[in-house]
Amino acid sequence: MPISKIWYAPDWHDGGFTPLRAMQMDMYSYGLVCFWIVVANGSFGDLPIPEHLSNGRKGCISFNDLAGECHNFIDDWKGDPGNSLLQWVTWMSSEHFLCDPAIKQRLSDFFQKLLEFDHRKRTCDFSALLKLLDPERLRLQIFKTLHELDSNPAECKEAGLDTAEVSVQLAICYHIGFGTAKDDVKTQELLEKHNLTVEPLTDAEMIFRRFRKERTSNRLFGRLEEQGRIPIIPHADYYREKGLLDKAETFYRREIEDVRDTIGEFNWLSGTLQSILNTLVAANGRWYEAISSEEVELERRRTKLRDDSWFAALSKDRLAQMYRAVSLWDKAEPFSREILEGEMQRHGPDDARTLMAKTDWIQCLANLDRLGEAEPLQSENVERMEKMLGNEHMQTLRGKAILYSIRSMMGRKKEVVALEEELLILHEKVDGPNAERTITCMSNLASSYFDLRRWQMAERHGREVVTRSEDILGSNHPKTLLARSNLALALLEQRKLDEAEVLIADVLHRRTELHKGFHEDTLNSEEHLAWCWKLKGDHVKAIEKLAFVEQELKSRFGEDRPSTRRVTRTMKAWQSDQSKAR
Repeated sequence: MPISKIWYAPDWHDGGFTPLRAMQMDMYSYGLVCFWIVVANGSFGDLPIPEHLSNGRKGCISFNDLAGECHNFIDDWKGDPGNSLLQWVTWMSSEHFLCDPAIKQRLSDFFQKLLEFDHRKRTCDFSALLKLLDPERLRLQIFKTLHELDSNPAECKEAGLDTAEVSVQLAICYHIGFGTAKDDVKTQELLEKHNLTVEPLTDAEMIFRRFRKERTSNRLFGRLEEQGRIPIIPHADYYREKGLLDKAETFYRREIEDVRDTIGEFNWLSGTLQSILNTLVAANGRWYEAISSEEVELERRRTKLRDDSWFAALSKDRLAQMYRAVSLWDKAEPFSREILEGEMQRHGPDDARTLMAKTDWIQCLANLDRLGEAEPLQSENVERMEKMLGNEHMQTLRGKAILYSIRSMMGRKKEVVALEEELLILHEKVDGPNAERTITCMSNLASSYFDLRRWQMAERHGREVVTRSEDILGSNHPKTLLARSNLALALLEQRKLDEAEVLIADVLHRRTELHKGFHEDTLNSEEHLAWCWKLKGDHVKAIEKLAFVEQELKSRFGEDRPSTRRVTRTMKAWQSDQSKAR
């Protein structure tokens, strides 16, 4: 049989693919080969071409000369979304094959199931194809040929075949009853002849570790960006930097669909891809959609595996990251604590992974108003980081940033500013000026300047943070919205009220869209808008807005929460001022 690209499917590529896409491409090639077997035996001679498919060229081709005009015709037809090749093959089957009309129809149906331009319409069901042909005869012939080759190793080697591979194929015939009766004893005998065994892979964690070890991702998905393919890298930063977030999200959705169609709804590979997709969705600003999807994935892993399985732990870690990103600290804390306990048990207290997990958990404590616990824990954690990882390690720098933020929340403002200025210099040196950690550090420093009433410094750093955040993270990222909110406060203090109002209203709108329902960040923006109206002299409107904020805080968190008490004090002061004015 001629070896040529003429057999390739129109969607063929060598950049890697899922099992289902590989099968769909193979089925197209199989259909072409079957057609060649039928027409290239010399009895047909030149093959006629109907006028509507000829494109002005000669009206016949020879399938015995695949390097000439036939090759050009086939290539043109294969690339036509209108299915020109399939039209020609089915026309030949129905009009020019000298056989019984029932057989003509079966052949036409056979090729229609294989030679579709749209890969999704091709069948991968060999059983259905065999039923269209003569299944019993084919099965018996295949089994007989394999049995003869296995019984005669010398003939097998002479034909250039691997004797072990032939035995495996014959063992499969016995195992599934293909061309013979099912016989698992025979199956085992054939495998043992070559020291082979059947190894059932049922444990998802074992499969996933093997997947990682053998780097199956490269073989399945490829890394050829110049051909429009997406590498399987579970870090949204990679795609964001290259402007590929939307393309990557579309790609992963298609791959997940293919994998689930091929090997089932719940499996190690589709679960891994789904979690990566959730990360991309979050990076695209749809945080709650990503969280909801990952929560479903976690529940699936808990049900199918175990709550303490490694696969479930990965999902919990990703969920904790997303909860922290949108300030859902009460949900993030239990997962962060569980992850810390797991890292401590597996790696010990001084391992980098344990120290990172501890920082994440302590950050949750601080934002749940448990500052008295958080500060000494993070002080000790940073000391361990400096000792084990070094002073300029990125996790040490992050640990310091969170420690200084905790101290700032405790009122130690002057102490913190000098430390944060040093830390910003280190971040720019280690991570670069546009890294997310550098931007976060600059944002913290701007907040500290604000707390020390250094409004101009807070505004200058705040504008820089907003610009970098919008460029690197996007306009709707929670950190960008926080930076814009902080800048608006600095503008309020300097009585740049019109610009501040525009910023606050924009942040409020974006936070409402982001969080969909109630969220404390949204209430913060509502409170800032009330302050802006108060400073602009619209006291009635300001009091109405602040009353709404107070009511929401009381109903959600109770009257003893610090933020509730602060708003209540402000509300009483404004109402008192209003009464005096009357």
